[in-house]
Amino acid sequence: MIATCFENLGDTCRAAGAAVRDQRGVSIALAAQRILAGLLCTVALLVQRGVVAAALAFAIATMIGAGMHVTPLRRAGVHFVRSAVKPAQLRRFLPGTTVLGLNNAVLTSLFRLDAVLLGLMQNDVAVATYAVAYRLLDTVLFVAQNVRQTLVPVMAAALFSETGPIGVRRPLEAGWTFCAMVYAPFAAVCLTNASPLISLLFGDTYSEASRSSLQWLAPVPLLYALGFLVTGAFQAAGRNSAMLWCSATATVVNVALNLVLIPSYSGAGAAAATTASYAVNLALALMLLSAAGVRPRLARSLAAALAGAGAAGASMAALALPLLPELCIAGGVYVLVWSLLFAVGGGHRELLTILRPR
Repeated sequence: MIATCFENLGDTCRAAGAAVRDQRGVSIALAAQRILAGLLCTVALLVQRGVVAAALAFAIATMIGAGMHVTPLRRAGVHFVRSAVKPAQLRRFLPGTTVLGLNNAVLTSLFRLDAVLLGLMQNDVAVATYAVAYRLLDTVLFVAQNVRQTLVPVMAAALFSETGPIGVRRPLEAGWTFCAMVYAPFAAVCLTNASPLISLLFGDTYSEASRSSLQWLAPVPLLYALGFLVTGAFQAAGRNSAMLWCSATATVVNVALNLVLIPSYSGAGAAAATTASYAVNLALALMLLSAAGVRPRLARSLAAALAGAGAAGASMAALALPLLPELCIAGGVYVLVWSLLFAVGGGHRELLTILRPR
């Protein structure tokens, strides 16, 4: 709990760095904090071999890391003003955090309800085979979360400048482009090589049992990222109720589809329900964003990544090689197609302008 307080301070510093478009210092501070935490926790476990010692080491590293975040912010011209923290300001702040807390609770339910319902309606074996596929999905979502953490302050700053909706659209498109660059090839690999990938990471026991679940879950990271960044635009604009509306609707759809699909299709049905619910979340978020006057170019943002992933997937389907050599060849195909289309479209200039630190 103590570490969480200081971790939130570090998050706030990184958000401030993103808002002033000077993220190099706080990024270095975060990397140093993570390395220090790894070293201290390793030493604590070697000496004490206990959970309490590891937790204490992590808390100490987080405290030191929070302090390391303050110095680069001061160099960027951002200073803490303690006198600005007043009861009236806190009263204005709390209602927004209430909706954010509810939204996070609903999102957590959306992320976990399929496994809970699968356990209730099937058995532990079905949950285990589904969890193998879901673990792969869960592992890669940090990219979208970090991109959103970077872009929300940028979009918020744009709303208070002369750029207005255009200032929100450009970083949103850049975030989409970056996430698609990562998640589109991930989907291609999961669709064409689900069994070999599961066998490599988890062993042969689950290679066939979890294959269909992983294939149905393949689009989820990209759908999650696209919708997650759109709701980040709502957060930047202070429209937290729109975020809650999107996540609540997607959760209702998820539960309804799980109740229909799990009895007949088990883990594959749960995976299909998850994919559909994130697609609904994205569609609803885009509708609300368009109604607010922000119309980002989704097709333009995704075109290069989807074309590259399609070419890579076709090459993997045509090859009859072991997984690792096949991934190397498909990776080369993806990079070639993506880079050519991306350069022709001119998207590289906008992406670098938005995402690179000053």
